[in-house]
Amino acid sequence: MAEIGAKRVGDASAVEGLMGGKMLQVPSSELLWLGLVIIAAGLFTGVLAGLFGVGGGAVIVPALYEVFRILAVSEDIRMQLCVGSSLAIIVPTTVRSYFAHRAMGAVIPQVVRLWSPPALRSRLPPMAREWLPTSSVILVETWIDWLPPMV
Repeated sequence: MAEIGAKRVGDASAVEGLMGGKMLQVPSSELLWLGLVIIAAGLFTGVLAGLFGVGGGAVIVPALYEVFRILAVSEDIRMQLCVGSSLAIIVPTTVRSYFAHRAMGAVIPQVVRLWSPPALRSRLPPMAREWLPTSSVILVETWIDWLPPMV
């Protein structure tokens, strides 16, 4: 099977690429095959997560890695694609779970307020490094360090 992400020509359906607006030629049969393999991997990882009681992310990333290896996804982007796919599943699930638990009164607001600053402290500086100059990142880190627990 040809490498996914490579430019293709021929009698395939054209799919607009998000990267630089390049046109990628992806045959419909390969899109169908990709969908079926990912559904099978999802079922497999769901069963494993249920049997072993571990989070789906611990099982889905290795499963997706193997799926993308079988589908000949380039090694350069394979792990990023696996982690990104896993996060695309985890984030909405977490948000929905939070709101469902909050609606049932099962969320302790004081704990959320207490844990929010450390959570921000761990995520904002790495994200800020992507877009801000170093001096601004240092300011963000300092500001977060001085945040009191919001109890």
